[in-house]
Amino acid sequence: MRNSLTRSELDLWRRIRARQLGVKFRRQHPIGPYIVDFACVPAKVVIEIDGGTHQDRTREAIRDAELAERGWTVIHFNNTDLEFRFEVVLAVIERAVSAARQPPTESKRDRSKG
Repeated sequence: MRNSLTRSELDLWRRIRARQLGVKFRRQHPIGPYIVDFACVPAKVVIEIDGGTHQDRTREAIRDAELAERGWTVIHFNNTDLEFRFEVVLAVIERAVSAARQPPTESKRDRSKG
């Protein structure tokens, strides 16, 4: 677990903390054996900022698959996304949280019963 945030992570944290997007995010949040950069627990959305510590793509893919099995949606951004496309990053996060918080449609409920 890291105590300090990168500049990009700090900029993002300042925008998503304290329910600024309508939901609470936690930083450096443990989920099973993993510690994710940011997590919105009610919506089960994880945000990962890929920088120098995300070099092992195979291990990252395994972690993402395990989180998905637990019902989490994992979104990856890199520092360039945060630096040059910050508003797009926020829009993607808002859409993911909104989609995750939507009640299941009738067709999804019907399929789960059968």
